[in-house]
Amino acid sequence: MVTPAARRQVVFWVETGLPTEGLVKNHKRTYRIYGEEGLQVRTKKRKKLVRPRVPMVLPTRRNERWSIDFVSDQLSDGRRFRIFNIVDDSTRECVGQLVGSSISGARLVRFMDGLDRRPKIIVCDNGPELTSKAMIFWTKARRIKLQFAHPVSRRKTRSLSRSMASSGSTVSTCTGSDR
Repeated sequence: MVTPAARRQVVFWVETGLPTEGLVKNHKRTYRIYGEEGLQVRTKKRKKLVRPRVPMVLPTRRNERWSIDFVSDQLSDGRRFRIFNIVDDSTRECVGQLVGSSISGARLVRFMDGLDRRPKIIVCDNGPELTSKAMIFWTKARRIKLQFAHPVSRRKTRSLSRSMASSGSTVSTCTGSDR
C-alpha cells in the first residue's frame, strides 16, 4: 500500500522532475504507466465562471436599464483605439462615450462616477474591463444590478450597436467626460 505522502512525492517527481531531466520522451506513455501503478493522474480543469440566466424584460422608464459595450477601430497610422458606449435601453439615448487607446476597469468607474445619473440595471458582455473588481465593487456600492449577456447570445448587447448606428451620435454629442 502506497501512503498519500509517497503518492504526492511521485506526483511531484512525474510532473516536474522527469520532464526537466529529459527522461520523458512521450508524456502519454508516462501517464499510462502512472495509471497502471494505481496512481491517479491529476489534470487541472479550467474553472468556468457560472452566472445565472436571467430573462431580460424590456425597460419601460428612463434609467431603468443601460447597455454598455466597447467598439474598436484603427487610425490611418495604425494606432488602435477603443470607444466605451453607454446607451439607455428605454430611450435609445447615448448616455456617454469614453474614447481611449487603453481603457481599464478603474478608468471606467471614474468615468461612470462623473455621469449625472445612474441606472438600476447594467447589461454588458464578459469583457475583462467589465468583469473587473473595480466595476463589480462600483456597482455593489451604488446598488446597481449587473447583468451579463451570455456569450452564445450576443444579440442582447447588439442593440447597443444598432442604436448607436441609427442615432448617428458622435463623441461630441454625448454627455460625460473623463478629464
